[in-house]
Amino acid sequence: MLCVGVCSLVWTHTAAAQQAAAADKHPKWIKIVGEGPFGKVVTVRIEHEDKVYYGRPLGQDRDKMALLRWDGRITLLPRQEKMEVFSRGFAPYTAKELADRLQKQYGSRYLTQSSKHFTVVYPRTQQKNWAQQYENVYNQFKNYLARNRIDIAEPRFPLVVVILGSRNEFNRSLADEIVFKKDVFGFYSRITNRVTTFVSSDPRIAKRINRLADVTVVHETIHQAAFNNGVHNRLCAVPRWMSEGFAMLFESKGFRNGKPDQPISERVNYRRLRTLKKMFQSGRAKDSIETMLRNDRIFETDPDLAYSLAWGLSFYFAEKETDKYLRFVLKDGNTNEFANYTPDQRITFFMDTFAEDFDTLERRLRKFILSLPSS
Repeated sequence: MLCVGVCSLVWTHTAAAQQAAAADKHPKWIKIVGEGPFGKVVTVRIEHEDKVYYGRPLGQDRDKMALLRWDGRITLLPRQEKMEVFSRGFAPYTAKELADRLQKQYGSRYLTQSSKHFTVVYPRTQQKNWAQQYENVYNQFKNYLARNRIDIAEPRFPLVVVILGSRNEFNRSLADEIVFKKDVFGFYSRITNRVTTFVSSDPRIAKRINRLADVTVVHETIHQAAFNNGVHNRLCAVPRWMSEGFAMLFESKGFRNGKPDQPISERVNYRRLRTLKKMFQSGRAKDSIETMLRNDRIFETDPDLAYSLAWGLSFYFAEKETDKYLRFVLKDGNTNEFANYTPDQRITFFMDTFAEDFDTLERRLRKFILSLPSS
């Protein structure tokens, strides 16, 4: 499995990460509207445990404050009674500034390269135009939305991708991020705003990594783009089926390319389709749509069903009701920061756009999925 409960919600799975996810979980988090004498957006300077932090205050609860850093990371610090205003406004690092800092962080075994939107760290031994590979996926994402008359904002930060040199390095990098490591080949973290993946020369796993590499690049890049272009809101609890379903649409090369008059069979994600067909035929998917919409627990208890159903529902709406579907997804990007929705509110959020009872929706989705060719 490409993503076992990680990807865009990677920050909710460990004690350390749960602190950084407080914006999703803590009902008393409030957005900071303005700090200091310069208006709504300022950069502050905070000293904590012999370190100095610069950034834009985002929100706070009784104990913690979320600080948006110049490189796009979000750091939680103890709430400060006093913050020194460092400057008016907030100016993120340029790609050059960020590349220099990443080069210093990762050392001589790694190099960096940049494209219009991406700054990539990669092993010195793996020479390739990595940044352009990610840029190509970004352009396909942007073109899909443009074909549907949707303009997206430019990312505020350079989009960082870290390609580590071994599985062991990758696993160590996950230590403070996620519990689930088996079969994870890459992830996007909303804490760091970075995609992390790896390459390997180990013949025991190289073949499988190569097979999954293209899908990993696409899936995690779509997450990163969507959370940086205003499609999803990085600072609220995005329904997981929505973010995962949207990313899985683009795993299909035909869906990304969007050629005129191509048959629907070229836009199908066959890996997800085959799984979902079996689950509809066996009855395992019965009555699961409402369960998935109400909360995200099914992604932990039955990830095969959850991911396949999230793709199937997203593909159904993307094909049958494209305008409605995209308006629904984009509503998330306009959600109030630090919003924390109850299961009933999640259902209402869905029903406001797709006014259809779940029995009827399941029958239509089942018929649609079973009508698609399996290869």
